[in-house]
Amino acid sequence: MISPTSLSGAFTALVTPFSEDGSTIDFDAFDALVEGQIAGGITGLVPCGTTGEAATLSDAEIKLVIERTVRLARGRVPVVAGTGSFSTQKTIQASQAAFDAGADAVMVVMPYYTRPTQAGLVEHVTRVAAAVKGPVVLYNIPARTGVDLGADATETICLKSPNVIGIKDATGNVLRCQELVRRLGDRFVVMSGDDALAERGERGHAARRIGRLERGAARAPRARAGLRGDVHRGEPRARQVRAVAKRSGHAGRASAARRGERHGAGQDRRDPSPLRGGAMRIALHGATGRMGQAIARLVHEKREGRIVGAIAAPDAPEQGSDLGEIAGIGHLGVSITADHAIGLLGADVVIDFSTAGAIEMLARAVKRARVALVSGTTGIDSSGAAALSDAAEVAPVLWAPNMSLGIEALARMARMAIAALGDDYDVEIIETHHRQKIDAPSGTALRLAEAVREARPDLVLRHGREGTTGARKKNELMVVALRGGDVVGDHTIHLMGPSERIEITHRATQRDLFARGALRAAAWLIGKKPGRYSLSDLLTDSAG
Repeated sequence: MISPTSLSGAFTALVTPFSEDGSTIDFDAFDALVEGQIAGGITGLVPCGTTGEAATLSDAEIKLVIERTVRLARGRVPVVAGTGSFSTQKTIQASQAAFDAGADAVMVVMPYYTRPTQAGLVEHVTRVAAAVKGPVVLYNIPARTGVDLGADATETICLKSPNVIGIKDATGNVLRCQELVRRLGDRFVVMSGDDALAERGERGHAARRIGRLERGAARAPRARAGLRGDVHRGEPRARQVRAVAKRSGHAGRASAARRGERHGAGQDRRDPSPLRGGAMRIALHGATGRMGQAIARLVHEKREGRIVGAIAAPDAPEQGSDLGEIAGIGHLGVSITADHAIGLLGADVVIDFSTAGAIEMLARAVKRARVALVSGTTGIDSSGAAALSDAAEVAPVLWAPNMSLGIEALARMARMAIAALGDDYDVEIIETHHRQKIDAPSGTALRLAEAVREARPDLVLRHGREGTTGARKKNELMVVALRGGDVVGDHTIHLMGPSERIEITHRATQRDLFARGALRAAAWLIGKKPGRYSLSDLLTDSAG
């Protein structure tokens, strides 16, 4: 077994030589290849990686290649066997077999074709790491797999899986590599799988943290020189390597295609999921509630983005279940979790319809993840409101007690009417909701009362009447709550003056109304600067 400190220098991702007709592995050529790499000063070998066409090798061939590499290496250099696939169980079995064959570590490429969410990638890797007895190196190559393992997901994996010791990063993103080094320190090694990035590493101090998995031993002398700080030595040889690498990249792909024909791998594999590729990546907080399920159904129906995370209370009976199956829209590949870090991975925005008691924990998670937050949770107290404001220091936060844009329009109309009519008109608000609603008055009623008081600051908010109350005071603003049946939500503002009465009413007939409003708010909020926002801001922006 190897430690993170052993992953340094230049590791060769070995190709798999075949016979002329592609029917068998040419082991004589393979033996010569391995010996030539070690003689050339390479510091590690990677058999059966994506370069080695592992996807088109049989299980028996993979076992033979790994065993042969270990035997040829004879402990002179570490052997990191490629074992990744799009199947978690197959990756576990391949990794266990690789360690049984004598590999020092395994390299797990991110699942290709299926394109999991960030939470799905974390789940895949942590399950593999928990099932094997040795070190695991991740492989992130989004250009080939169609999915990019983010820094947050990588950090979460390392926190959950101590035997994940490094990553081969082929994104070419220098800042990403630096961020991983900053977050994870010496317990984790960032290795470059990108030629250009590897050369940058050789030219700077970062080379001490970045290993290389390259095509040949010709790279090894320059890699060692780079680690010593001698960046000029070997430059002529490096130019030759770059030319060979460019040619072999195309040749390798052609070879893989020929080999793929023998195994039936040439078929067209397009992603069938209608939620893939949407511009907006959504996490749901309170995902198992009525509103969470309504949003999931609407996203599925309208293709308004992609759901990448689903968070519910730890004691929710749906924990671990698939969100799509709970919402009645079929399997989505998004599991219900109580872990905020997992649920928010890869999200652009989190939409929250939960309980007031859950808002502070969510706000802290939003602050850590720096993800936009749209919240429609009602009954939030002063500490919850303060937590939202704290999160808004680093992320855009929009809270509204009612996600209906019609309610916001009603509030505007009420302000205009009250300002025009003056204090000769008494104002009262009546709200009606279903029997299951747990807070009163509704957050929407309080929002409307706030709008009324913006036009009439003298009004004092009161709730209901009982007993001998005496004559109505001129500065009262009464809010009355009715509960019963399955009423989604009715709100009426009464303006009662001399010889006339004005009623401004909003009636919600389906929860999809609020789901549509929340999705519109989420799409609008993404990309905004950190701060507190409201639906009024959205309407003003849309009108302007």
